Amino acid sequence: LGRDKISDIIIIRLENGVDHYLEVRGEYVASCMGNYLDYLIRQPEPIHKNAEPLSSNSPHLLSIPKEIWRLVDALSKFPNYQDLFTEDGN
Repeated sequence: LGRDKISDIIIIRLENGVDHYLEVRGEYVASCMGNYLDYLIRQPEPIHKNAEPLSSNSPHLLSIPKEIWRLVDALSKFPNYQDLFTEDGN
């Protein structure tokens, strides 16, 4: 749930040369990107902690996902960015 192992072998073939084998391994950690809001509000902890989601009728559901709460909280604590969403970034 949320953590998948990635393992593969890449073969690099050189023209008139030796084949080189490169083993690649990793672990996928879930993030809030690409998840539905109704799934995120059922998470008892931030999604990267890989907790079992609450049922949709649980009394402990959040009204906003933790990840969005942290983003909005940071924007409200540092309001020095005038025209944050109306100007192009650089």
